[in-house]
Amino acid sequence: MNEAITDGMLTRAEYERELAEVHKLNQETRKLMSEASKLDAETRKLANEASKLDVESKKLAGETRWYLLVVGSGATLAIVAIAKLFL
Repeated sequence: MNEAITDGMLTRAEYERELAEVHKLNQETRKLMSEASKLDAETRKLANEASKLDVESKKLAGETRWYLLVVGSGATLAIVAIAKLFL
C-alpha cells in the first residue's frame, strides 16, 4: 500500500489529510443523520397531536349541532307555552 501511495498517486501527508477529511465528513454525516432522526420524531409527534385535535374538533362540531337543536326546541316550547297562556 505504501508503494501505491508514494508512486505517483498521493504522498503520505496528502493521504493522511484526505483520510482526516473523510473522517470529518463521516462525523458530520452522523450528526446530520441524528438531527434528521430527531426532526422526523418531532414531525410524527406533531402529526399525532394534529390528529387528536382533528378528532376533538369533530366531536365539538357534533356537540354544537345537538346544542343548537336543544336550544331551538326549548325556544319553540317556550313560545308555545307563552302562546297557550295568552290564548
